[in-house]
Amino acid sequence: MRRPALFLGLLLITVVCLVGIIRAERCCIEPLRGNVDYSAGDVIDIADLVFLVDYMFTAGPPPPCTEEADLNGDSTIDISDLVYLVDYMFTGGPDPLPCPSVVVDSVIVPLAIGNQWLTFVTEYNESGQTTAEYTATGTVVGDSMIADWTWYLMVSDTAGADSSLWTNKEDGAWAWTDSAGAPEALMLKYPANPGESYPVYDITVTVESISTSITVPAGTFDCYYYRAHIPIFGTVGKIWAAPNVGVVRAEEYGLTLFGTYLSREVELLSYSLVKR
Repeated sequence: MRRPALFLGLLLITVVCLVGIIRAERCCIEPLRGNVDYSAGDVIDIADLVFLVDYMFTAGPPPPCTEEADLNGDSTIDISDLVYLVDYMFTGGPDPLPCPSVVVDSVIVPLAIGNQWLTFVTEYNESGQTTAEYTATGTVVGDSMIADWTWYLMVSDTAGADSSLWTNKEDGAWAWTDSAGAPEALMLKYPANPGESYPVYDITVTVESISTSITVPAGTFDCYYYRAHIPIFGTVGKIWAAPNVGVVRAEEYGLTLFGTYLSREVELLSYSLVKR
């Protein structure tokens, strides 16, 4: 039963370590272009005009964000953008065009160094009595290229919780789990269809739903619902994960001679976001 125990351990690590939002790498994210010098507060002022003139005519530094300097949105920075900025600032001309839409990567477990999140964990004994309650803080602390994929190191401040490596591939979130056997495994398939099943070592994971509303202290989320089960014993784990948010709730089931029991449940309390 070592492999099921491994999956259940990773289930907890997943919940306490893998929540956050990752955005595509876009620098122009405020409503309007025009912050040519990329100053704090997204203010459009004379400094932006001076920066653009210096860049265009005196070999000054390039704009930190080219989209901010492309005021008319024609994908080039030229005299027409300078005229546009002067017209806007001094003659009541039209506003600069809006920034391009910020694209959110569609992943089930968003990964970015610096993401932090807080969960509440409740543990139970076989009789259903609460044996422990505590909060757990998780952090993405690093990344590394392994076999052409960027793997992210997840750590938790929970006593006894191991760190783990995670990455997103085209078919979902993978974990680097067991060097003695297959070194990596697909843990949360995404995208997927309801009723689709896939193996995780000796466990079968079924995507029970791709649109289940779950309310936790962090808010209400539209989630994929995954159920892990094994022959004879039945359900050994449940995960509710919101695309582009991560795991918001999970249940872990302990094994006995007579079946299973709810041994741990985890809910998302809050999370912070890291822009990329």
